[in-house]
Amino acid sequence: MHLLRSCSCACMMMLAAAASAQNLNGIWRGKLTQDAGGCYPVYFLELQISALDHNNISGNSYDYYDKARYVRLDFNGRYNAQTKRLVIIESKVLNFQIPRECVPCIKTYDLSYTNNGKEEYLTGAWKGAIRIPYPGKTE
Repeated sequence: MHLLRSCSCACMMMLAAAASAQNLNGIWRGKLTQDAGGCYPVYFLELQISALDHNNISGNSYDYYDKARYVRLDFNGRYNAQTKRLVIIESKVLNFQIPRECVPCIKTYDLSYTNNGKEEYLTGAWKGAIRIPYPGKTE
């Protein structure tokens, strides 16, 4: 996965704003790739990360094909500064606008942080579970 990237089990992201060493706060943008069977083979991905403390993070993810087709999700995760590994677990679909034949996917990302001196990257893989979050009533 390469965010400046691809994700399909692959994903890579680049921090849009300058950040100090391993400060994951901010907006990370990249691409997400998906194996055959998904709605689209390549999506854009945006992770809005907020650090809660030294290891825990939270935020929102947006995966979108274009402005009219998107899914916005809530996530929590953990960062290990020694291994530079970040695990993000999406927990809730906040809103979406996708074709009827598509279904929102709740994903878990396993990412690694790297810094080449000029840009910071998150790269790795994802796996997903399909949940249909249509509202309803219980009577």
